[in-house]
Amino acid sequence: GKDIDFGRSRINIEKRPATQSIPPFLVKDYEKRSVPIPQWVQNMLLKLHTEAPEGCPFAFVSPQRLPRLRKKWQKLLKGGNSDEWENHMVANNVLRNFRTACCRAGIKVNTSLTLHCLRKSYAQNLADNGTPISTLKSLMGHSDIQTTSKFYLQSTDANEERACQALDRIMGVLESDAKMTPKPSRHKKSEKPSLPNSRSNQKLH
Repeated sequence: GKDIDFGRSRINIEKRPATQSIPPFLVKDYEKRSVPIPQWVQNMLLKLHTEAPEGCPFAFVSPQRLPRLRKKWQKLLKGGNSDEWENHMVANNVLRNFRTACCRAGIKVNTSLTLHCLRKSYAQNLADNGTPISTLKSLMGHSDIQTTSKFYLQSTDANEERACQALDRIMGVLESDAKMTPKPSRHKKSEKPSLPNSRSNQKLH
């Protein structure tokens, strides 16, 4: 499809104009970009695509939800309030389901759980796993690299543990090198061979 390119494993993010039956998809600052998707996400989207009812243009909208969605959009159109449409109106109870899933998984946070947490955790996980900052900036769609750099300045227990592991590896290399390096030869004074104990050489009569 236009939005999901299964051949290239990418999701295309761009503004989509509305029709009489389908609301628009709005993009911040009219940005247009393309992001790669990992294989497990592509497999999930392919499954949803094959199971989607005919005529439904959305991956996460059920056949029961689609008529209500169209009705809401047409109501805004007829009332001249189409500018009130927001992307989150497409789905229903997403935030509730997200919080329920986090609770079941035992995920606890110090702040309120919102869908934006998914975006932030995506960026933090990539930063923690060594993704170059320029690559992450492109994936996140940041206009300023200073915004991206915040994810690299987070001090987490996992990052501190990796730092200790790095030091262990460095010291391990130094220790192994020290063992393999031959010690400089030292000239020792020649020692006279020890004479056997005179008593031990006496024959027992």
